[in-house]
Amino acid sequence: MASNAPEEISLPPSPPPIPHHSRPSSDAHGRRAPTASSSTTQDSQYTPFGRMISGSAGRPLGAAATGLEELRGVLEAANALPFVKYLASVGVQLLRYVIDMQITNDEYKNLAFRARDMIVAVARSCNGRHVLAAELESDLRQLTSTMDSILFFATERASRGTLKKLWSKSDDVAMVKALDKQLTHSFNIFQIQSNVTSRISQEQILMNVTRLHLSPPVSPSIMERCLRVQEGVYVIHLEIEDFKSFGDVHSVHVFMAPHSDSPLQTQLWSIQRNTHEHSDYTIRSLATGYVLNILFASNTSGAKVGGYPWKPADGNAKWSFWGTTQGPFGDHCTIRSNGLHTVLDGVCPKDPLGCNDLHATRIADVGHSLSQEWQLVPLSCPFGLHDAENVISVVPTFPRRRILLQNVQTGLFATRKGGGEGPNVVLSVQPQADSAWSICYADNTKLDRFMILSTSAHPFSLDHWDGRYINAGKYLPESPHHLWIPIARDGAFILRNSKTNELLAARDNTVHTLPLGAHVNTACHWRLIDAMTREHIRVWYDSALSIVPPEVAGPRTHAAQVASRLPLLQTMPVSLEAQLALLNSFHREHEIIRTMLEEGYKAIVYAPRVIAGWREVEVRTVRVEDEDAAFKWSQRGLQPCA
Repeated sequence: MASNAPEEISLPPSPPPIPHHSRPSSDAHGRRAPTASSSTTQDSQYTPFGRMISGSAGRPLGAAATGLEELRGVLEAANALPFVKYLASVGVQLLRYVIDMQITNDEYKNLAFRARDMIVAVARSCNGRHVLAAELESDLRQLTSTMDSILFFATERASRGTLKKLWSKSDDVAMVKALDKQLTHSFNIFQIQSNVTSRISQEQILMNVTRLHLSPPVSPSIMERCLRVQEGVYVIHLEIEDFKSFGDVHSVHVFMAPHSDSPLQTQLWSIQRNTHEHSDYTIRSLATGYVLNILFASNTSGAKVGGYPWKPADGNAKWSFWGTTQGPFGDHCTIRSNGLHTVLDGVCPKDPLGCNDLHATRIADVGHSLSQEWQLVPLSCPFGLHDAENVISVVPTFPRRRILLQNVQTGLFATRKGGGEGPNVVLSVQPQADSAWSICYADNTKLDRFMILSTSAHPFSLDHWDGRYINAGKYLPESPHHLWIPIARDGAFILRNSKTNELLAARDNTVHTLPLGAHVNTACHWRLIDAMTREHIRVWYDSALSIVPPEVAGPRTHAAQVASRLPLLQTMPVSLEAQLALLNSFHREHEIIRTMLEEGYKAIVYAPRVIAGWREVEVRTVRVEDEDAAFKWSQRGLQPCA
């Protein structure tokens, strides 16, 4: 688990390492822990308990004896993990030194008692466990190493003569404080990791129980039926070439990726329903923003499927999902092109062993091959009911973050008024239901372009209609009049229309435009405000495509709803380990955003593989690239393998 690095602490030379065969193991059959006292011939883990608490004859100390009593259950528990028993044996030895040396008022006594308390706490948190998660075991090893250092110090201290004890008194005080600090840090790391692991495990159990409770024992057949898919982020065993063009448009390869417990960011795909359609979906890469596209519009078997900038009117990038088989870990399906009579295929018809590019194959009249079956694994777990035949059920649209556009000069909010033709976006004093918008990434042609959508069940895109006025009455992502280029500026954003180059502005109590040269006029500057929390948002991004740091992300959005008669494709979420690995794969982007905000950048535009920030007449643009990209991608052509 990630944590702040501990302060550097000066410690004595490390004790001789305990041989590997003597070290505790997370295996249920761990070996005995070694004793550190040269005067003890029997392993302290197996010393009769009566001898442990008696100390030297006639000199027991009540507090130490009580501490030993608390460790009794740990040592004698048959199901305690070997790591925990080892820690208990070290604690017993520390308390025996307190008793043997008649320590009554000493920093070392306090350190020994703190060690006892922590050992008991660890034992309780591990109670009932048979194995430990990898992160917990690593942190417990760190705690064990600290206990070894304390035991080594105690052993050396107990063996000194009277004169040396006096000489070393001041050094001992400093050493005990350092060891106490290290012990506290190690325990805190273990405690935090234990809490997080327990919470994740509880949530996973609850999710699985809820899923079992919601799902009836019998569900309708999905064989060769068109299905609806819960919009969201999925792991698909396809990996896109980690490349984004800046200028000329290029197609890129998409490869078959092996199954892995730690999939890469380039294997994450956002599945989004095309607006106003029930069975049309776009499959878009989170890494690059490109969509799956049948290259060269080829409808022959062996056509290559690659990544290409989103062209909404292009049927080669529209897909539907057809059920094949149902299983306990989710349904399988074929993925068909809605523009061509082809289906995604994981095997090359020309060179099955040598070519691992993704292909499309003509849909057969009867049946399908196993290489055409796919399973979608969601990054998170949306629940739904198995649908009965021909029953209308509620389908949530993608829950993009809802924002308000507040004009900097006037303080008023852009609000949609009615539909149809003509100017219909006005300025309102207070936010209204139609003041909420969402951001949708479109593509990159030299600069990243976005749509600004209404948040209704059937959204409309903000349009500089024919370069004459602002309208939000249609959804036309293929039109450059509906695309906007955000430019960060002093905590706000200037929005330039992709077609007319005019700037979205407040004019005469309506939303209109001003010429490009008016960019210094704050009537052209727009703040982003979270529609739910009224928080000022400093990062412009598509929340359905880009994963931002948690402190920047807003609250969970409740999606608008539409009706559908299509049965739902059932899925099971990716493992918790894979979820954490995938989220961690965005650490580069997150650190860039955090650093910019900490360094005083007041507004940031976050698009796939590009982060641009503004502060005091300075713009910084960072391109996020894989350092190994030049060595891992195929140089094969993109022509069909036929």
